[in-house]
Amino acid sequence: MKKKIISVLCVLLMLAVCSACTQDPLDKVSAVEMSPAGGTFTDYVWVSLSCATSGAKIHYTTDGSEPDESSTAYSDPFKVTSSLTVKARAYLDGMDPSDVSSAAYIIVYGRWQIVGNSDFSEIELEDISLALYQDTPYIAYTQTDGPGFLKKYNGTDWEEFGDNPVSAQKIIFDADGTLFSVVSNGIADVKKKRVNASEWETLGDMESDFPRYTSKEYEGRIGFAVHNGVPYLACQNWAEDEGTGCVIRFNGTNWENVGQPDFSGDMGAYQMDIAFDNNGVPSVCFFESAEYDGLGFADFMTLNDSNNTWELVSDDFSDCNIGHPDLAFDASGTPYVVFEDVDNSNKAVVMKYNGSEWSVVGNAGFSRGRAFGASLAFKGDVPYVCFSSYLDGVIHDDDNYRINVMMFDGQEWLYAGKEIIFDEKCLRPSIAIDSTGAVYIAFIWGGSRQVCVMKYAP
Repeated sequence: MKKKIISVLCVLLMLAVCSACTQDPLDKVSAVEMSPAGGTFTDYVWVSLSCATSGAKIHYTTDGSEPDESSTAYSDPFKVTSSLTVKARAYLDGMDPSDVSSAAYIIVYGRWQIVGNSDFSEIELEDISLALYQDTPYIAYTQTDGPGFLKKYNGTDWEEFGDNPVSAQKIIFDADGTLFSVVSNGIADVKKKRVNASEWETLGDMESDFPRYTSKEYEGRIGFAVHNGVPYLACQNWAEDEGTGCVIRFNGTNWENVGQPDFSGDMGAYQMDIAFDNNGVPSVCFFESAEYDGLGFADFMTLNDSNNTWELVSDDFSDCNIGHPDLAFDASGTPYVVFEDVDNSNKAVVMKYNGSEWSVVGNAGFSRGRAFGASLAFKGDVPYVCFSSYLDGVIHDDDNYRINVMMFDGQEWLYAGKEIIFDEKCLRPSIAIDSTGAVYIAFIWGGSRQVCVMKYAP
């Protein structure tokens, strides 16, 4: 009898052990999945957590400790900006918690590096412009008093390119490798040359074709763009001393009006910029003023190809007085503009147009201080902004300017790499992005106003 009882107890014990070993897996919450699943990244990364068990709540840590229900509760993707390990566990009442999931994220930011040397100009500079052709950087720079020069980077150092000296405030490459340059001291002078040619060709005589289409000294610039080998200028007509807006282009022989002249009516069109969308349609952005006082809201106009007429798309869309707008289109053909918000200490604002209205991209006034010379560039549809601003946003003296490059990550504006790129006074930034995503900037630095070109490769 005792043997039977012992045998029965042994069988029951074995069944209990087997039952424990084959517990239904549905009694345990599924493990947390992380996206991306850890690794090395060359910039910040957004991390998403998910659990296949419906209704489960995820808790996670980033300090290396084991997560429990008192750890941070997951709700939305979070940003990892420095190297760390994320550990996560999911919980649901009536079920055992999941196993701990873990992933290490190594963040190795790209670094800004000087391209070539940083003092090769040997002259005091006034203007500088950067352009890329087949991912090779070219720069044009102009002396404060005297001619300018054009150079290209040969992979090791900077070398003269074509006939020098040549004065240029802005250079642009067309798709076929023709380089266009413009300089304006009241009357614009536009030239072009092929990459493999040494001589420059002057395009027409703007002073003869349009003697009143100029930029006055206080206006500061002419908008310049090239499309299908044709250069366009957005400038002003000062025949009646009103500075009304006009766009002209070089037809191969002469300069001619594009659309109706004086399209801003009886108002002056100041600090104009011009850009083309993906269909080759030009648009302009500027601020209007009856009498130039440095104040005005942003206007946006587009050329109607069907009747060759400039049409006002958006009137006073900035809702603030602006300065120095820079207009550009992203890879999808969406127009963006960056400008200084004069009503907010001249801080940087970026806006984009969705086809019916303009909206602020990220937060308005995202620069610490005044954004001098802000310009746009795109890595696909990701906007980058380059500008010169006061160090720490505080005006100390004229030697306090620093270069800033910021990018929009979909939610906020972040510094590309680091905030302070070059620890010297910096002015006149120019930005370009190559086909690999490397960001180039050229600027004037130091009290002696020398050339510097830097590269950021994430």
